[in-house]
Amino acid sequence: MKSVGLNELRQMFREFYTERGHFARASFPLVPEKDKSLLLINSGMAPLKSYFAGAEEPPAKRMTTCQKCIRTGDLDHIGYTARHGTFFEMLGSFSFGDYFKRESLVWGWEFMTEKLELPVERLWASIYEEDEEAYDIWVKDVGIDPERIVRMGKEDNFWEIGVGPCGPCSEVYFDRGERYGCGSPDCKPGCECDRYVEFWNHVFTQYSRDEAGNYTELAHKNIDTGMGLERLACIMQDTDSIFDVDTIRGVLEQVCEISGVKYKRGEAPSDVSIRIITDHIRSVVFMIGDGIVPSNEGRGYVLKRLLRRATVHGKKLGISGVFLCDLAEKVIETSGHEYVEIAEKREYIQKLIRAEEEQFAVTIDQGLEMLGSHVAKLRGVRDAVLSGDMVFKLYDTYGFNPELAREVLSEHGIKVDEEGFDAALRAQQEKARQGQKVGDEAAWRANEDVFKGGAATEFVGYELEVDFGSGVTDEVVEVDDDGNQLTELGIFGGKWDKHLLKNIMVNQLVVDGVSVEEISEGDTAALVLDRTPFYAEGGGQASDIGEISTVSGDNALAKVLSVTRVGSVFVHTVQVKSGKFAVGDEVQASVNMLVRNKTARNHTATHLVHAALARVLGTHVRQAGSSVDAQSLRFDFTHFEALGPVELLMVERMVNSAIDRFLPVITSETTAEEAKARGAAAYFDEKYGDKVRLVEIGNVSAELCGGTHVRNTGEIGGFKITSEVSVGAGTRRIEAITGTNLVPPLSLAEGTLSQLSELFKARPEGLMEKVSGFIEEMRKAKQASAASKKEKAGDIVADLLAAAKEKGDFKLALGVFDDMDVDGLRGLSDSLKAASGGLVNVLISTFEDKVTIVSSVTDDLLDRGIHAGKLVKELAAAGGGGGGGKADMAQAGVKDVSKVPDILAAAEGYFEG
Repeated sequence: MKSVGLNELRQMFREFYTERGHFARASFPLVPEKDKSLLLINSGMAPLKSYFAGAEEPPAKRMTTCQKCIRTGDLDHIGYTARHGTFFEMLGSFSFGDYFKRESLVWGWEFMTEKLELPVERLWASIYEEDEEAYDIWVKDVGIDPERIVRMGKEDNFWEIGVGPCGPCSEVYFDRGERYGCGSPDCKPGCECDRYVEFWNHVFTQYSRDEAGNYTELAHKNIDTGMGLERLACIMQDTDSIFDVDTIRGVLEQVCEISGVKYKRGEAPSDVSIRIITDHIRSVVFMIGDGIVPSNEGRGYVLKRLLRRATVHGKKLGISGVFLCDLAEKVIETSGHEYVEIAEKREYIQKLIRAEEEQFAVTIDQGLEMLGSHVAKLRGVRDAVLSGDMVFKLYDTYGFNPELAREVLSEHGIKVDEEGFDAALRAQQEKARQGQKVGDEAAWRANEDVFKGGAATEFVGYELEVDFGSGVTDEVVEVDDDGNQLTELGIFGGKWDKHLLKNIMVNQLVVDGVSVEEISEGDTAALVLDRTPFYAEGGGQASDIGEISTVSGDNALAKVLSVTRVGSVFVHTVQVKSGKFAVGDEVQASVNMLVRNKTARNHTATHLVHAALARVLGTHVRQAGSSVDAQSLRFDFTHFEALGPVELLMVERMVNSAIDRFLPVITSETTAEEAKARGAAAYFDEKYGDKVRLVEIGNVSAELCGGTHVRNTGEIGGFKITSEVSVGAGTRRIEAITGTNLVPPLSLAEGTLSQLSELFKARPEGLMEKVSGFIEEMRKAKQASAASKKEKAGDIVADLLAAAKEKGDFKLALGVFDDMDVDGLRGLSDSLKAASGGLVNVLISTFEDKVTIVSSVTDDLLDRGIHAGKLVKELAAAGGGGGGGKADMAQAGVKDVSKVPDILAAAEGYFEG
């Protein structure tokens, strides 16, 4: 049997099935594109489920893939066994209603025996016990010895998940030889020993199972085969472990080279660590290559856990500093020709890994030290358990996820208080949730059941025709409690044309969570209309505000403070200014167009920010949240490090360039599939309905969005980033302002510049030079002052040593100073110790109406029992104060400055007698 490399095996498989009419599709990304039930792609069939279910038309009736896969269910076993791997590749051949069992098994046999030249006598097959068709194909068409066919039950050889398509399967095994067996004469596939390795599964989807458990034959039968590439490579290269396969072995040897630790292929702790790092770095590289970044949830948490687990095991091998970023290069070198995405993102992948390593490095040593102290305390304790609070502290403060802490502790036989950890985590999450519930919105949401079941509100507010004249008033500009402007002279209440206000009806009124028939002046209530022009808060956009008034009667007026949605019902939080509103009243509504327009500017700007970030930082950037209102915008995005000044400037300039170009902003309703075909970005794993709203900005951005926008980018006016910060692992936040909101900060900056120019007697353009010169003068003056103080301190030390009094075989130096702070006293005390041996010094200063005492003892006097702490304690007591310290240095404080003579006398007499 010839040895074949992993990369060559992949190519051989692809070419074999391509020659038989199969469309060779490149691997799907690890992030599921349409399947929300999966966190990560974990099998070759997973990304093809919509084809098998008939929900989508496949690109061809016959397909073949080599699919990247991640499985985390066995993560705790990784490194401890020879066959478990987090990342692996799955070879697959598929038929969607085309060929069936015979072709699948015959071609499979041909590939194994003719292309790979596997010995026929070492190949076995298993079938579902009732599948006579498969048995006949194996015996009559393939020619396998019936003695090497094993019948198994449903548990082993029948594929089904609940109701729907299902069917029997046939697995192929390789006989590794008697030395791996159990010695039983009945040993064959299905035995628990290691002799027979299952490596290729052929699934025959031929039935549909209903809820009653009945099976009916499918009109269009499918084939789904899967073969682990690494497992096949083990067979072809005659190795017991996936870590000895050529490509993986190359990475493992790099780990050994970096750590200086030899791999022994055993169960030693160092071997386990080497295997864990080898496996995890492969997984990490491919996950980042497919756009995943470290975070505290979902697939980002999986990535973060793998990175940190590998880092800890690097520490165990004695590796200091970052190393995974360099190791990633070896993975790219061995697999980048096949998976071009990791080769193209080489620099980005290494940069992200380095950033995560450096971030974890800040706390890893502290976390390991803390874990070590707990291990030491619990060592020898029977059934030792570390409290959940401690494990949570490790997670919350030092970044040690509970799984990592559990693994480290388990090596010492210590368990984790899982319930205690979960309780601590829930408490933190609840605290965070409570912190987010503010104002009236929380009150309405707490009682939102009162709105359920009501008639849906029709939203008719995307295109507002504005009657500017009808909104002109002489009222004073209004502000809310936070000082935010609500109205502006001549602008507030830009109205719809009156004919658009007809037949708007009050459907429901709610006060304090209870439906009522009427509300009146002074009431704050929830009001539901049958149709509304007010945008309800959603998609990160703040709601509209404005007015609602009655058409007849006493012309009641209510301010609309906010609008939220409960299902399909729009809930308007209103404050009645005059008159009464009743259920069934006909009303008219006017939206504050000043607020609406400013909010629209900010919303459209977030789309431009998103597009700019993707161009500046890379395609890994994904929206992680946003918030827009009339004052500013906030845009959260996935990225692993702070943006530098140049990157921020580039983003700012790109957005302003789009504004200057007056690009059209086009909104349209279409299908999700059509929107994606037109390049639309959709995030948060949303589930879209039949119709979606697509927002396209020139040729720079296309996103699915339900918010309000400007008609062209020129209406944004201008854009300025005000901050860029981290808001969590792998997530950054940009805050910015647009339009006339730029005026206040620019005016403030202009005023500050003017004041500085006047202060420094310089024109604005020459201010930097003037300030730089001033700073340089200050620096030189500070240096001169420090030199003067040092020279003066030298004189003081000399004077104190000259005046020191003999106390037997050592000297006592006493000094009293005015206005010297404690740092000055300590520095002087250190200088005295350095200048002479056999010396005790006591320094006293009156500073800020209190007395400070500092004393030190030279090292040669310590073994004689002279103790600075005891000395200072007695001196402080003489002055009515307190203090103490170590044998070589101590300090104390006394409040009464009149006690200085008493302290001096106590110092003089301390060593008498």
